Amino acid sequence: MMSSLQNEFSIVKAKVDIYLGMGRYDVAEKLLKSFLESHRANANFHNLLGVVYHRQSKFDEAIQEFQRAISHDANFIEASLNLAATFCDLSQYDEAQKVFEKLKTTCNFSNRTPVSFLEKIAIQHVTCGNMYEQCSMDGEAVNEYKQALKLSPKLSSARLALSKLHLKQGKIEEAKRELEEILKYEPSFVDARAWQGIVYYKQGDVAKAKEIWELSEQEFPNSPSLSAFREIYLQ
Repeated sequence: MMSSLQNEFSIVKAKVDIYLGMGRYDVAEKLLKSFLESHRANANFHNLLGVVYHRQSKFDEAIQEFQRAISHDANFIEASLNLAATFCDLSQYDEAQKVFEKLKTTCNFSNRTPVSFLEKIAIQHVTCGNMYEQCSMDGEAVNEYKQALKLSPKLSSARLALSKLHLKQGKIEEAKRELEEILKYEPSFVDARAWQGIVYYKQGDVAKAKEIWELSEQEFPNSPSLSAFREIYLQ
């Protein structure tokens, strides 16, 4: 049975969601602050206020609220993910990594852990990996993508990013293996097919690359990536 506090939070959250949808961040913020006057130790209210601040790009305030939520509940996965995402927004990737490491230490990931939570953490690793790549920190990016895959082995975005980075580094066989792994469980992933063609092209097997792109185009005729790769590489 839902406790009175849980019920109260559910009602407040529903109102906040409506206000956020209307762009009335000021009203949502005022509502949450009023409840926090009597529920200072409630992690859910602090986390939700952090979300409201984040939506307004008030990142410093958001960080404070997420940290308060975590201080009240060290196993609050959602608040930790929100905190890490905010650090990434501020390009504070080292701080985001610390959050991930602490989360893995304090939370006992097991078969009881909801897959959705693990996937959310994995996606944050991918986000950090993308940022590292933009800073030409390829080694750190590889580590982030691999961390993501440890948590969510079938996260295609992580495996594709890792494959493309391997290709960039001239590691053709590693790139090929990652793409083949994606296509084992997601054969209709068009981008993976497109990059698989590039891998064969880089290996000098132009005929195989052309075959992959043309067969894929027949199955997915409206894919711009497939036609673009074929036109660029086979013109």
